[in-house]
Amino acid sequence: MRRGPAGGAKRRIRLLLLIPCAALVVSTVVSSFFVASHLHAGGPRGPGHPLDAPAGPAYARASGDEGPRSGGDGELGESADAAADEGTADGGAAEEEPRVAAESATAQQLGMGGSLVSGDGFGLTIITQTTPDRLHFLREMADRWAPHPLVATVYLPLGSSAEAVEAAARLNGSRPHLQLVLRAQRERGEAYPINELRNLAIAAAHTSHFLTLDVDLWPSEGLHAAFTRQSAALLANKRSALVVPAFAFYATKHAAEADEAFPRKASELPRSMAQLGHCVQRGNCTTFYARSSPETHSSTNYPKWWNWTDVRRTFGIACMRSTRYEPYVIVPRLPSTPRYHEGFDGYGKNKIEFVIHLRYTGFRFDVLPFAFVTHMQHSKSELKEQWEDGATHHREKMDALFLQFAESLRASNKKMKKMPDCSASRAAAKGRSRKAR
Repeated sequence: MRRGPAGGAKRRIRLLLLIPCAALVVSTVVSSFFVASHLHAGGPRGPGHPLDAPAGPAYARASGDEGPRSGGDGELGESADAAADEGTADGGAAEEEPRVAAESATAQQLGMGGSLVSGDGFGLTIITQTTPDRLHFLREMADRWAPHPLVATVYLPLGSSAEAVEAAARLNGSRPHLQLVLRAQRERGEAYPINELRNLAIAAAHTSHFLTLDVDLWPSEGLHAAFTRQSAALLANKRSALVVPAFAFYATKHAAEADEAFPRKASELPRSMAQLGHCVQRGNCTTFYARSSPETHSSTNYPKWWNWTDVRRTFGIACMRSTRYEPYVIVPRLPSTPRYHEGFDGYGKNKIEFVIHLRYTGFRFDVLPFAFVTHMQHSKSELKEQWEDGATHHREKMDALFLQFAESLRASNKKMKKMPDCSASRAAAKGRSRKAR
């Protein structure tokens, strides 16, 4: 393996580990890390919910029957409780922002992701985070998103092998649109710093907008085009959140069997609107969490999305049907856009806190047409098992932090109008109707 710029070698890989003292990093990681050239690597790739049923012009268009074809958390953290909402009360940006990783790069950046933009200067980067054991998920995500920029933070547990490091280097080296940021575990017992990893990746992005996905949610083939087709006025709005509808693909009958089936089933996950429609009809795809927690995506009007015909126009979400709503959203990469609260680690509440922060900051939510993301089934993660294990008290800790954070947003932001709760909106409408009589 050639090192340095000579001999046609590609970008140099350097590691600046995020630890107070480099001695904390296992020597097997350090020895292989400081200099590594790009290597070439190949790589692969129940019943439906009623909201999923493809019908109307959108499905017909995606199937090629009319008009131009356009198409195309992982394990989701548990969402907010009803106590996290305040009806139609005003809310706004918190005076104290959650902790955000420093903009100065203190983590290893492998390569420079491209900054492909539209004629108006708008571009979209996917943000994700993972561990070495899920690089095959990242490979598939990167291949589906090419040639558009993707930034992924890879968390290296203590004792990570040199092989794990080189696998990340090979993955990055063969995909110029992919940029990796490495973050080493600082000490034994450190909880998985999921929101810190997300913020590190956001800080490394260069486009006007970003979309944060877990590594097991993959974009449709037309997502970037659907984004750039929207009006410059909408994309220039600093408080605009574009909701990307989310679906789940069931590769096997039982989740425990999904990991073994990955090499055979990954390529079957829908890429286009037509493929998604067929997958829903077969019962292999549903709205994300339709079977276990439908309220997490219920505010996205899926029937309306399936029937939408205007590829250049979004449709708005007037109110939230549930305080557990946690969509995947495209937001501007601006200092005024909230970042992820780094107090949330491991599994649970780490995405819903971002959504309520956007909501209290006055963001409007619009649904992006002719684009989607799909979750690839896998076995239950260790982080989710810890969430479900009451003996760890992790769930109690995250629940308490979330309620504290939500209350701080309410208490410190009383003038910014936020998207209302649907039940509160209906009650207000009934009140106005009674007064009119």
